[in-house]
Amino acid sequence: METLLNSDPEKYGYMMYLNRIQRYLAKRRYAWEDRHPVGRTIYSGGYIKIQPDVYSPLFLERLLHICCSVDFAEQLRADEVLLGIIDGSVEDNAHNRRMAEPQFRLVSEAALIHIDFMWSFHHFNARPYRALEIYHKVWSYGVLDLLEDEPEMNPVERTPIPEPYWLKVGRWGDDSVTTGLVDPMAEMVYFDGGDDPRAARSISTPDGMKKIVTFCQDDEMLIDADSASFIIHEEYPRLRTMIDGYTPGSAALYYLRFGVIQIAKGKAAMYDRMMQRGQTYYQLGLSGQQTMESIIKRKDLCVTEKDPNVGVVPAMCA
Repeated sequence: METLLNSDPEKYGYMMYLNRIQRYLAKRRYAWEDRHPVGRTIYSGGYIKIQPDVYSPLFLERLLHICCSVDFAEQLRADEVLLGIIDGSVEDNAHNRRMAEPQFRLVSEAALIHIDFMWSFHHFNARPYRALEIYHKVWSYGVLDLLEDEPEMNPVERTPIPEPYWLKVGRWGDDSVTTGLVDPMAEMVYFDGGDDPRAARSISTPDGMKKIVTFCQDDEMLIDADSASFIIHEEYPRLRTMIDGYTPGSAALYYLRFGVIQIAKGKAAMYDRMMQRGQTYYQLGLSGQQTMESIIKRKDLCVTEKDPNVGVVPAMCA
C-alpha cells in the first residue's frame, strides 16, 4: 500500500488513511498496555489467567472511532468529486465517476450492530451500546479521529509477554434464575410471559431445560441489515437515554429480542454459557478497561502468581 501511495498519490490518495491504520497497528503490536488482561478460559480449580491477550476495550473503542472516521472522510472525498463533476470543476470521465463513490466502507451498519452485540454479549465495555455511541460521535457530530498522531509514533519495541497471574472465579454464573440469556424484562411485560413464545424460548442446557430470551436462528450468525439501520437511526436516540440504568449485557438481549441478530442453530446453550461468563466478569468488576496492575492490587479478589495447574495455591484462594 505504501508503494502505491508513493508511486501515484493522485490515483491512490484515497488509501492514505487505510495505510495509516495499517502502520498504527504494526507499531502497537507489542504494546502490552493495549491488551486486555482478563482471560476467557477457566483452568484447574476455577482460575482464569491474568495476562495481556486480546485488544483492550479502550484500544478497540479508539480503533472503531478511527475506522468510522476514515469511512466518514472517504464519503466526504467522494461527495466532493461528485459535486465537482456536477459543477464542471472536475472532468467528467470514467475514472472520476468511479471516484465519485466511496471506494471502501470499513464499518457497515450491519457490522456495527455485530460489534456492539459482541461487546455487550461478553460484557467487554463498561456500558451498553458503546459502539453505537462511537458511530454517532462521528456520523452525527463530526468528531473524527484520523490518527493524526500516528506519523510521530515510534514502533513499540518487542518484549516478552508479561508473566501471568491467576484469578479465582470459581465458575461462570451464580445459579440464579436470571443468569445467561434469561430476559426477565420481556417476561414481566407480557401476560403469562414465561409461557409466551414472544417473550421466552426453552433450550436444553447441561443443567436441564431453561427459558431464555426469544431469538431468531439461522445456519450461522447473521445480522439483518434493514433492522440494523432502523436501530442505529431510529431506536438509538431512545436507547441512549436508558444506558445508565442497564448492565453491559442488556444490549445483547435487546438485539436478540428485536430479531436483528440471528444466532446459529443449536448454539443457544453455548451462547447462554458465554453470557454467564460475561456476567461473572461484570459482577467481579472486570468489565471495561482493566490493567494487570489494577487487578493484582485489588483486595476483594483472590489473585496469585502460583499456576493452579502445577502448584499449590494459597489457602485464601482454595
